[in-house]
Amino acid sequence: MEHENELWDIIDGSDTTPPTDDEAAKMWKVKAGKAMYASQCNH
Repeated sequence: MEHENELWDIIDGSDTTPPTDDEAAKMWKVKAGKAMYASQCNH
């Protein structure tokens, strides 16, 4: 359930800026990619 909430942070616009830390930015990009995939599959 936690992962679903992380995706909604990106989808609803509350987490739109990638972090500056390299490792955190990598994880953010993974979440953003999953959110993009989920939004495309649901259309």
